[in-house]
Amino acid sequence: MKRIFSILVVLTLSLNVQAQQWALYSQYMFNQFILNPAVAGSDEKIPVMATVRRQWQGMKDAPVTQSLSAHAYTGQYVGLGLNIFNEVAGPSRRTGLSFSAARHFQVSKASDTWFSFGLSGTFYQFGFDPNKLHFDQPNDPVITTAAITKFIPDAAAGVYLYNSQYYVGFSAQNLAQTPINLFDIADKNYNPASRVFFLSAGYEFVVSENLSIEPSTLVRKVFAAPYQIDLNVKANIVKHFTVGASYRSSDAVVALVGINIPSIFIGYSYDITLNPLKSYSRGTHEIYVTVKLQNALHKNGTHFNNHHNTRGHGHRPAQRNGGKNPYKLPVQ
Repeated sequence: MKRIFSILVVLTLSLNVQAQQWALYSQYMFNQFILNPAVAGSDEKIPVMATVRRQWQGMKDAPVTQSLSAHAYTGQYVGLGLNIFNEVAGPSRRTGLSFSAARHFQVSKASDTWFSFGLSGTFYQFGFDPNKLHFDQPNDPVITTAAITKFIPDAAAGVYLYNSQYYVGFSAQNLAQTPINLFDIADKNYNPASRVFFLSAGYEFVVSENLSIEPSTLVRKVFAAPYQIDLNVKANIVKHFTVGASYRSSDAVVALVGINIPSIFIGYSYDITLNPLKSYSRGTHEIYVTVKLQNALHKNGTHFNNHHNTRGHGHRPAQRNGGKNPYKLPVQ
């Protein structure tokens, strides 16, 4: 009995850990920083971003995710960022934070295009609570009710090419592949965190002063799992409203809306489940909020440029003066 129980628990944990070791978001196009540390410092302001996501409504103990992040240019072509996260799925929980740093290089003065490279260190606590599991024999002495927790360090890296009209990014998470070994099994290769790769790209078409349209895509790849591709499109209307839709391959269709008021953006998305859980799920809700604070380094003209990163929060200003960006400041 003890051996059978141990095997079942290990299998359950392995499946759960592999499925939930990196959170899923629907409004990541507004916050590329949560996917790629190289984004740190690319905004002319200091974006402070919060996300709350409740996945698969109607299913007990379905995943719930909260995150709070911010990043800023800090001078000398360097950006720094912080992300705090909490992810709960059934009996498991992942709570932690990551610190990021990015170095920016100008690759074209004519188009005000920049390339950045970023690194981040991640530190989180992975926990498992047996009290949230249900057994046929709850009083079996083999079953422990004590919560199990492990402290896990890891790292991420990324690159980012961007200007006021487009972006292309690539990042890798869980670089160290630190084993999530809740039962102190002697095998050092037991249940390592799989590397997760993200490739993202987007382009903003400015149709008029009151309308811009931005298609974008994201490719996810987890080791030993199929590719997952997102196809997104969103429209920014009269600088205050955003509407959009996404298709996540073999998983969901997403509808999103947002409102932009001075220095604040509020977004809401609803995922319609397409995978085998669709018979049990009433969809997924996600709320995203950004508050943009002034950055004195940009304001005083000491930033490497004044990249007007407003994608998703209204569109970029109309260009005048022969197509030159009127917001650009002198390069150091």
